[in-house]
Amino acid sequence: MNIQELIRTASWLTAEEIMLRPLVQLDSVPTLEEQRVHAESEIGIFTDAAAIAIACGYVDPRSVFLSATASEDDLRAAHGRCRYLAETQEELRTLDALVGPYLPEGYLEDIAIRVDPTGHGAFTPENIPMFARLIRRTNNLAVRALFLPFDLDGDLSRQAKDAFSLVKKIRSDLPCMLHAFCFEGLMKPLMQGDTELLHTLKMLASLNDTSLYASFFIS
Repeated sequence: MNIQELIRTASWLTAEEIMLRPLVQLDSVPTLEEQRVHAESEIGIFTDAAAIAIACGYVDPRSVFLSATASEDDLRAAHGRCRYLAETQEELRTLDALVGPYLPEGYLEDIAIRVDPTGHGAFTPENIPMFARLIRRTNNLAVRALFLPFDLDGDLSRQAKDAFSLVKKIRSDLPCMLHAFCFEGLMKPLMQGDTELLHTLKMLASLNDTSLYASFFIS
């Protein structure tokens, strides 16, 4: 998403009075103009490059997500500048070992995990008890954000409702104090005029404001 598209998206969301925040994937260090627009739009940022996460210091670190697929050296370099996004059990183990030396006694590292509602990822609705136990057994990690990918060939409105229910279930089953969640892949169909999806997301954003109280991102 380029700068002009981001400006249009943020303005459209504001005009629609829908409490959603755009989340963009960055593949390069943002320019000064991009930084200005990012700050004004209150976006979230996802990247797999530590240098980019570090360069996004103008954004709340709780809204900057770095893939745990980055090298351990890069993960260390970006510590404190972002939240790590884990997708596998091995990444959780790596993060648990990596962050320990950086944490004051009694503190945990806030991370995000990707949970695939379609059942294709390592973390799915079917294995919540498994990964909930795994996270509880870590020494240094606390889940504070969720990323949920969508099947763009399916019924997006129904998937959005199911995904919101899944977010609530995960928050209860882990348990965790959820700060943010992201519905991945919905920005394009929403901007292309999917009115049913728009009405559904407005309803879910309203429910979020009265129940989860979390930052609601779409990408």
